[in-house]
Amino acid sequence: MNLVRLCALAACGLTLTSPGAGPPTPLRAPTREPNLAPYIPPQCYAITRDAAGVHNPCFVCHQDGPPPSYVRDADLQTASTFPAYATVNRWANALAAPPSTDGDDAETLRWVRASNYQVQHDCHFDVDDEGFDRDPRGALTGWRAYAYLPVPGMFWPTNGGSAGDAFVRLPAEYRQDAAGKDDRRIYRLNLAIAEAYLRRADVPIDETDERAEGVDLDADGHLGTAHRVAFVWPPKAPLHYLGRAGSLQPATAGLFPQGTELLHTLRYLDVRNGRVVPAARMKEVRYMQKVRWLGYADLELLQAREAREEVQNPDRLEKVRGDREHGVGTGRGWRMEASIEDARGALRPQSYEELGACVGCHGGIGAGVDGTFSFARKLGAEAFAGGWFHQGHRDEPLPERKRSDGQGEYAHYLAEVGGGDDFRSNDEIARGFFGPDGKPNHDALRTFAGDVRRLIVPSATRALRLDHAYRRRVESQSFVLGRDVVIGAPPQIAAEVAPDAPTGVRTVVTAE
Repeated sequence: MNLVRLCALAACGLTLTSPGAGPPTPLRAPTREPNLAPYIPPQCYAITRDAAGVHNPCFVCHQDGPPPSYVRDADLQTASTFPAYATVNRWANALAAPPSTDGDDAETLRWVRASNYQVQHDCHFDVDDEGFDRDPRGALTGWRAYAYLPVPGMFWPTNGGSAGDAFVRLPAEYRQDAAGKDDRRIYRLNLAIAEAYLRRADVPIDETDERAEGVDLDADGHLGTAHRVAFVWPPKAPLHYLGRAGSLQPATAGLFPQGTELLHTLRYLDVRNGRVVPAARMKEVRYMQKVRWLGYADLELLQAREAREEVQNPDRLEKVRGDREHGVGTGRGWRMEASIEDARGALRPQSYEELGACVGCHGGIGAGVDGTFSFARKLGAEAFAGGWFHQGHRDEPLPERKRSDGQGEYAHYLAEVGGGDDFRSNDEIARGFFGPDGKPNHDALRTFAGDVRRLIVPSATRALRLDHAYRRRVESQSFVLGRDVVIGAPPQIAAEVAPDAPTGVRTVVTAE
């Protein structure tokens, strides 16, 4: 069975009983049993039915997105089929009691404030006012930081206990003029083109003479003065990148250029003057590079072939291709590698099995954009520097995204899930944003519309508890059994699920 569909098929955790008929299979203590399907994440075992009703965290990942996303797996919100092996939840850390959240706050704060980063992929985390990273000599490295709204659920700092940041780097040709000389202006414009075609939205730019570039950036039918990159798909004429990249693949909706690199770190939470902020110490450094170009036709044929394989071999487990030294492939043209803390807190390369846990979502689910998530959720023109800044370096509000139906994205997630995370375990969100009846408190929901940090960032007390617990996870080095720490109410997660059982969700929910 193909890797993409395996993750999708395991996407919706189920109860083993009908609502109100009794608890799901009991949780069990962690074991060291190998997980042959690490690409199926713990969230896939979230219980979707209980005495309170039906809960739908599945919609976050499983959607019928526009091409070139040909996975189209929104049906898995209502019914899910696990391969036989995956009906048993092998994420033992998620099933066991969480590590102790007790600890010496002062000592933990000293720990998280000590950086453990050693330069990787030439990124120095020394960004200027436009988000461009520089090396110790002051030269641009090509990396540019961008701010984004995290995917709803376990990726919020209050749930996963981590603060994230993100960088993008286009290949050298996109950073140079036609003569091959580094040109920051050309690079800014090429990044704007990439942003417009990943976010599927117009992107404002500084006044630009299109005649000098020979490119109709604003798609008005003639070469003049442009103040924006217009997103038009399908285009009347291909929009080519500028400079040396002009002879390469034109801008394509929903696809990064070949050679694009993405860098993402997960950091501990620091508490300074009562505020929770990203810490200097990193939990993980994650890296992706698009090593192979797959166009619309390639991706459609690939998905069709995988769908046939699924029918012919529904219980076959996919082998993640790659190794610890070279990284692993997503099956969609990207190579992934990552570092994680060793028992003493230094960053080490992730093992093959640890890397496999990253491939499921990035290997292709309906909600992904070219197998990625954060850049398509980048802040736009309304944000400081058009969203080109490092979120750990600036105290900027994060306004809630609006869905096409006018609802706030995060408020909608809370209502669909019936809690603050996929497992409905975040008791702090439950107290702050839900009423005694277990329904969202609409007055409370309005408080974070202008700045979602009021929802997604934990209190100082909870932040330190998450830090304490994760340090114990690091000491145990049991990441292959699950790396996230879930604290609060007992997580609603099943140890085993029934094959071919319905989720209880009757109506498919769209993401936008």
